[in-house]
Amino acid sequence: MVHEVRNWMLDLDLSGFDIITFDDGLATQYKHYKHFLKFGKPLYFFISTGIICDGKQDQNVIACAEAHDFAKLYDNRHYMTWNQIKEINKTTNCFIGGHSHSHPRLKDLGIRQQYTIVKKEVLEMRKSFLKQNIEIKSFCYPYNEEIIGYKSELKRIGITEIFGKERIAIEEIK
Repeated sequence: MVHEVRNWMLDLDLSGFDIITFDDGLATQYKHYKHFLKFGKPLYFFISTGIICDGKQDQNVIACAEAHDFAKLYDNRHYMTWNQIKEINKTTNCFIGGHSHSHPRLKDLGIRQQYTIVKKEVLEMRKSFLKQNIEIKSFCYPYNEEIIGYKSELKRIGITEIFGKERIAIEEIK
């Protein structure tokens, strides 16, 4: 799994992996996605639809956590635009998947509150993708937290591939 793309990551040999996944839809992922195509592996980009860049984009490398902090302040300049997401979606061997709408952290909430938020997140995410004419079949849990309720809500909207924490973070293979 890749968050922000740093220059040292471009030197890694990822040919031994079955797939390469990118979480959060950061602008640096778009900037370098063609580099990762050379490994001939499926590339999955998990997008949180509520934090898409809709103005001036900043492609400087910042930590994913910092980009999330900016997004909490409605500053989405470190994320991809819908046009970039659509370009990736049209690229052979690239797949767009869901990553919720607002990328909420839910693990410390009660089950009832989690489920209420999950239902809203899944519906908003689906509505955003449909508005952009993007059909998704895959999903990755925000923060890799397998929250109760996600699976049933995702299956209800046709999601058939659900990814969790079993993916290897690129920082771990350095």
